[in-house]
Amino acid sequence: MPLLAVKIVKMEETLSNIKASLEIPYLTGEVNISPDCYGCREATNTSPEHMFMGIAAKLIPEIVGFLEYLSKKAMPTVREKRVYEAYIKRKYLRIRGCINDPSG
Repeated sequence: MPLLAVKIVKMEETLSNIKASLEIPYLTGEVNISPDCYGCREATNTSPEHMFMGIAAKLIPEIVGFLEYLSKKAMPTVREKRVYEAYIKRKYLRIRGCINDPSG
């Protein structure tokens, strides 16, 4: 599958959430990601870790296709958290002194 181009707007370029989320994708035909303007963040309860994304309508079928593709294998595998569980198990065993792990 081809990669999807995403435009990331700097804070100084973002005049408002409307511009970042609606106007830029509409005018450029691209996806846009923005932290939003500080005024909107101050006036709302937007969490610091949240960003805003605008998607040009013509790209929605392509994005849905990517998501459907990922939903078949990648996302179910990631949701199993096997790597995280192995890490936690190894950390627990190291703390208990069951294994000697020089890698830390």
